[in-house]
This record gives sequence, structure tokens and C-alpha cells, in this order.
Amino acid sequence: MADIPCNLLVLRRSSRTIEKLCNGVQIKTHDSDGDVVTLDPWYTGLLLALSHCTGWTADYIALEIKKVTGLEFTAEDIWSFHGRWVMDRGTQVELSQGDLQAMLWVLKQEGFMLPELGRPLHMTEKPISGSFAKFWTPRTPNEPTLYEGYHSVNRDLITEYLNSKPMSYVGRFAPLEEALTMDLGPTVQRLMKETMKGWWVSMKIMVKERPHFRELNSRDSVGLIIDHLQDYAAKYQAIFGIMEENTMFGNIKGGSVEIESTGYGVKILLGLMLADRIKVIDRFLRLERERICFEHVNSSNLPPDSKNCCVCQDPLDVETPEGTLEKGIRLIICCHQVIGENCLKEWLSRSGSSIRKNCPNCRFDFPMCFLVKLFGEDYLMKENSEEEEPDLENMIVVEQQREPVDLVSPSPDRSPEPEPARSERSPAPSPAPSPVLRSPSPEMPFVQTPIAWPAGWGPAIDPMDDMLGSVFTNTVHTHIPRGADGMPDFAAAWSYGGPPRADNFMTEG
Repeated sequence: MADIPCNLLVLRRSSRTIEKLCNGVQIKTHDSDGDVVTLDPWYTGLLLALSHCTGWTADYIALEIKKVTGLEFTAEDIWSFHGRWVMDRGTQVELSQGDLQAMLWVLKQEGFMLPELGRPLHMTEKPISGSFAKFWTPRTPNEPTLYEGYHSVNRDLITEYLNSKPMSYVGRFAPLEEALTMDLGPTVQRLMKETMKGWWVSMKIMVKERPHFRELNSRDSVGLIIDHLQDYAAKYQAIFGIMEENTMFGNIKGGSVEIESTGYGVKILLGLMLADRIKVIDRFLRLERERICFEHVNSSNLPPDSKNCCVCQDPLDVETPEGTLEKGIRLIICCHQVIGENCLKEWLSRSGSSIRKNCPNCRFDFPMCFLVKLFGEDYLMKENSEEEEPDLENMIVVEQQREPVDLVSPSPDRSPEPEPARSERSPAPSPAPSPVLRSPSPEMPFVQTPIAWPAGWGPAIDPMDDMLGSVFTNTVHTHIPRGADGMPDFAAAWSYGGPPRADNFMTEG
């Protein structure tokens, strides 16, 4: 950048001077109706002045020309037009004083006041426009994607690829990212890779500074990404020119980001790539914590306020009068709290198999890998055997809700005939309490009243002991001997010469 001499700012020029400056060159584009239009000499001079004096990128210049003319030009067209104009005049390095005065004058007339002269556009690398959305809303999967091909499906594929590789792979492009960014050109792709590599070097330091594979701090992770995106922007501007001023190319409107330059679009794209890699690193750290689960610690290496178990407050590594010794373990998998191993085992053993087993300090739900490492391989076998036991009570209740219960004694004319006695009988269990029955009326034969069970309740039945429970869960008629008073004699049911097996006890005649 160079200061503008004062004598160049006081001279006035006519429109004919600007026409002479253009040297007859013209630039064409299409208007909103699709018709070919040619930029007039005055605005052509403005375009050349912006290209030669501001140090801006071609994207930035295209945006300013659109503001004053309403016409859209691509960054490639503007860069090529200015380069051809320079070559035609044979002044590739410096302009004459008269040409420079004319450019500064037209800039002043259009309201562009430059504190200093920037690098001419033809001294930058030719840009390549990327296929970025005009407006993009973060965390909105149904909205247009930020960049062509970089949609949620491909992002998931990239994440799956990185998850399948060592953690160091987050510092390089995945094959799919390589293919998607190829259209941005080799220079931009190289800048993205360099930025990602530098970010990974810093991230490794951050990971090492967090002991025992602790999860990353979100604020620190985002701050690190922003720092490296600024490094990318500085490198980009060193090659292509000034990319933005005062977030010119990143205005947020209604929650959406307005993207008006390839440089800024790449900056957001790179930020998303790095953000996805944070998730990969967090997953790796979580798996490492689960692999380690906990580690034994020596109380002599602990600070004074950590030498006691945080649950029972007994000193660690000190034998009690009962002859027990509480060894300390550090919970790597969750809060990194030091706790007595026996104390933790007792804490977890108090909860049944259906209750989540969590950390007494932070309430983190311990996965099976932690419990197996703490209790041993037999714990897994025990859990599996408990899980394989069917929930008979629940099955019976569900069956009861599905089929209505019929506890009405059959009339004599439709009483089923008892089955012939079998040679083998199941052992008879103790009789269950009889249900509440309505007293018989002397005018009518006794009728057993159906019992209305409370909603959602059903009697628990042990299939080995409680054969009578079948009465309450099957929609068939009972054939139970009656006493002298006409009441069903449940105690005599077990010696009744009927079916010997519980599963046949309720069969129809």
C-alpha cells in the first residue's frame, strides 16, 4: 500500500479524460432480462479505478459496481478485463501520473475516498468463483446447502470416514472433501489444507493440555477455529486482494448469512469442516475414556483435599481397624473424581438391574464396559442371564388386558366334563387366597361375580408355584368343586380328580 500524493487529489478531470483513460475498451454483461448490455465509459473508468487503486478482490469490486449500476459481473470477468487493459497500454507496473489522477478523481466523484493506494488487481492471482448459496442459514437441513455438494449426507459420510481412521486424520482432507473443493481451484484448496493442518497442530496441544482425555471445552474449540479462519483470510488476501471490510461479505439478515464473495464462502465452508472435526475428536476422546474407564491412584500423589473418599470420607490407602483398605480410583470416564473402589462397588450394587447405574458424584450413567472392568467379566454374564429371564408378570398383565376375564361359574348344563386323570401330576402349590365372592341368594343358584381389577394392575404369577393364577388370566370357565354351602372349595381343587397339570387346569370340556 502507498500513500496518495496530495497533488493528485486537487486536480479536476473531465469526462473526456475518463474516456481517454478507458482507451476504447469495453466490458459487457447481461441485465436482469438476459439482454447483453455494455458498461458505459464513465462506469468503465470507475471499474478500472477500483481495480487499479483499491487493492480489493475482484469479488469486492463486482459488488461495488453492482451497487452503482445494477449490473452483475463475475470476478473472473473483472480480473480479466483489467488485466487486458493493462496489457494493451503496456504499463504493467505503474501508471502515468495523469492516468492515476483521473482514476482518483472518478473514485472521489463516486464517493470512494482512499486513505492509500492498494495493490493493482492484475498483480493478484486470477480468482475462481465457487458455487455458494446467496443466503445460508446454519443448522437448517432443509435450506439450500452452503456449497454445492456439501449437504448433510456428504457431511455424514465425511464424518464416518474420519471416525474410521486414527485421530490424526482430522488434520487432512477426506477424499470426498478433496473432490468437492476441486472446483475452487488449486490455490484455494491449498489454503484450506494449510489452515486445517495448522488448526490440527494447535488442537493437539489443546487435547494434551486436558488430562485423561477430558472432553473439549466448546468455547475454547470455537475460539481456536475462529483464530485459524482469520489466518486463512490473511493468506487469501495476500494472494487475491482485500476480501472484506467490516463484514461486508458476511452480513447476517434474519438468521441467515449473506455470502457475496467466494473468499468469504470458503471461510464459512472451512469453519464447518473444522466444526465437524471437533465432533470426531470428542468421539475419540469419549471412546478413550470408555476404554480406560478408571485408573487406580496413590493417595500420596493426591492433594490434601482429595485423600479421602468423596462418598464415605474414609482415608484412602489406610487400613481400617476391621482390616479393610480403601483403594482410590479416578473416574476417567466422567468427572475424574477420586473415589474409593469398594465404596463405588457398594454404591452400584444397591441399585437393581432395572435402575441406571450412575456416578455418585456427577450422575453420569456408567456404560457396561465400565461396570465389567470394575466388577469383572462375571458381571456381564450375570447381567445377560438377568436380561434373558422373561418378565412373566408383565406378560400376564398384558395378556389380561388383551382378553376379558370370565370368572362366572358355568351352568350345570354346560359344565365341561373333567379330563381323565393322568399318571403324572405336577406338585400342588399352596392354595392362593380366594377372591371376594357375593353371598348366594336363597332364591337363585349361586353366581360368582366377576372381579373388576384396578386399571393397569394384574396379579403376579409364578408359573412353578401358583397354578391358581391361571384362573384369573384365562377366558375359559372354571370347574371347581363346591362345598356344602355351595361356595367353591379352592382347597379341594388340588385333589379334585380333574386335570393334573396347571396348563390344562383351565381347558374347556
